[in-house]
Amino acid sequence: MSPPKNLLAVRQKNEKRLKMETFGKKIIRFNKELNFKGELQNGIQVMNPFKENDEILSIIDSFYNKFYNDHKKRRKLKLIKKFANTS
Repeated sequence: MSPPKNLLAVRQKNEKRLKMETFGKKIIRFNKELNFKGELQNGIQVMNPFKENDEILSIIDSFYNKFYNDHKKRRKLKLIKKFANTS
């Protein structure tokens, strides 16, 4: 059973939009949509300045649109810091 035609059209439109979206816009969208739904210990809460503070959102918007307003591929760097037991 295939999905309805209107659903396919919406999916194709979203895929096209995402392909055209700059790297900076993708980061901004990720930060806006970031949502934690897990359980936390009592007294622990999640802070998300991207959702809670319009000034922060304005700053990251300016930053990513200035420095990442392109479609270049990027690589993630995995940095692992090892701590030596000095006792």
